[in-house]
Amino acid sequence: MTAPVQSSLRDRLAYGVLLLVVLALPWPWGSVGEAAQGVLLALTGLGLLLSLSSAEGARWPVGLGFRIAVGAWLLWLLWLCLSLLPLPLSWLQQLSPAAVAVHDGVRLLGLTPSYTLSTEPGATWHYLIATLGLFGLYLLAARTVSDNPRRKGLLAAMALTAGVQAFYGLGMTLTDTEIGYLVRKTFGRGSATGTFVNRNHFAHLLALGAVAALGLLLAQRASEELREGWRGTFLRVSAWIMSPAAVWRVLLLVMLAAVVLSQSRMGNVALMVALVFAVLLWVLLHNRRRFVPALLLLASFAIADIWILDNYYGLEKVVERIDDTELETEQRTLAWQDLQPLIGQYLRTGSGGGSFQSLFMGVQSPQLYGLYDHAHNEYAEFLIEHGLFGLVWLLAMGVLHFRHAVWLLIGRRSGGARALGIAAAAALVAVALHSLTDFILHIPALRGWLAVLMGALMAAGLRHRRDTRKPERMRHNADTDLSPTAPVA
Repeated sequence: MTAPVQSSLRDRLAYGVLLLVVLALPWPWGSVGEAAQGVLLALTGLGLLLSLSSAEGARWPVGLGFRIAVGAWLLWLLWLCLSLLPLPLSWLQQLSPAAVAVHDGVRLLGLTPSYTLSTEPGATWHYLIATLGLFGLYLLAARTVSDNPRRKGLLAAMALTAGVQAFYGLGMTLTDTEIGYLVRKTFGRGSATGTFVNRNHFAHLLALGAVAALGLLLAQRASEELREGWRGTFLRVSAWIMSPAAVWRVLLLVMLAAVVLSQSRMGNVALMVALVFAVLLWVLLHNRRRFVPALLLLASFAIADIWILDNYYGLEKVVERIDDTELETEQRTLAWQDLQPLIGQYLRTGSGGGSFQSLFMGVQSPQLYGLYDHAHNEYAEFLIEHGLFGLVWLLAMGVLHFRHAVWLLIGRRSGGARALGIAAAAALVAVALHSLTDFILHIPALRGWLAVLMGALMAAGLRHRRDTRKPERMRHNADTDLSPTAPVA
C-alpha cells in the first residue's frame, strides 16, 4: 500500500529539484564558474535519479517528435565525442588541415600532440560535460512537467525569479549601491546587471522571465472571455485584483524598466519584438476579436515603462547610451572581419567546443581592444567550433521546438498548455535575435532556462497529440491527468 505513495513522493521531489535549479541558475554570476556548474550538474543528476526511480507519476513522453528531439541530442553528443577522438594524421590532414597546423604548434613546445578535430581537447571535454548537463535538464523537464499545474508552476518560477532579479538590478543602480553578486561591481557600473557580470545577459534573462509572465497573463485573460455585462466587468475587476494576473502585470512592468535601465540595445530589441510577437501570435491563433485589447495591453506596458524611467532615472541618460554606439559598432565590425578566416578554415568539421578563444587570439586585429572569449554572434561561433553541421543542428532544433509551440497553441484549450506554448515561441524569437550580437547560449543560466522550457514544451505537445482522439469534453481537461482513463474535471 505504501509503494505508490513513495513513488509519487519521488516524482514530486524530482519536480521540486527542477524548480530549485531554475531558481538557482541566475544567482552566482549566471552560474558561470566550475563550482556553480558542478552543483547544478549534481542537482540535475539527483532529479533524474528521483524521477527514474518513481514507478508512478512520471514517465517518458510518447511520440515521434520526442524521439526526434532526443535523437538530435544524442547525435550532438556523438559529434562532440568525435571531435575528441584521436585520428591518424593523414585523415586529419584531409578533414581539417587547420587543426593539424594547431597541433603541430604544440609539438614545437616539446609536447606530444593528440591529433583530434578539436584544437583544444581540454576545453572540448568541459563543453561536453556541460552539454550532458543541459541534456539532463531537458529530460528532467520532459519527465516532471507533466500536467497543467506544473506547467504554470514552472513559468511562475521563471517569472518570479526574473522579477526578483529585476528589482535587485533596479535597486542597485538607482541607489548607486552597485553590488552584483555579494561584492561591489567592477564592470557595468551605471547599468542594471542584477547578479550577472554582463548587462546583455541580465537583459536576456529578464526577456525569458517576461515572456513566461506574459504567457501566464494571456492564459489568465482568456479564462475571463465568457463573462459579459456589468456583472461580468465587476467580476473581472475583482478577479484581477485578487488573482495572479496583477502580479504578472507588475512584474512585467518592472522587468521592462530593468531591461531599459540595463542599457542593452539588443536586449531591449529582443524583448520588445518577443512581446509583440507573442501577443500577435496569441491573437491570430486563439482569438482574433481581442486584437484591440492586445494592442492596448502592449501600449500600457510601454507608457508605464516610459513614465517610470522618466521619473526615477531620466530618459535623457538612456537616450545618450543608446545613441552612443559608434565605437562599439566599429569594434564589432572589426571582430566580424577577423572571424571570416576562421569560418573558412573550420567550416567542414569545426574546431571543437570551447576552442574559440585560443583560435581568435591568433587572428585578432591590433585595432580590436580586449579579450574575446566568445564571438558575440552565436551563429558564427557555432560555425567555427562545430562546423556547418553544428549550425544546421542549432537551427533545426529551434524550428522543431517552435513548430511544437505553435501546434500547442492551435490544438489545445487549457491554460497551462497555452501559456507554455506562447512563452516558448516568444523565447525562441528572443534567443534568435539576441544571438546575432551576443553569446547568450554560452551562459549557463540562460541556456539552462531555455533547455528546461524546451523540454517541458516538447513533452506537453506530444502528450497532447496522444489525446487527440478523446471526446471534446475530455480533451479540454486532459492536462489535469495523463492517464487514458482520466475523469472529466
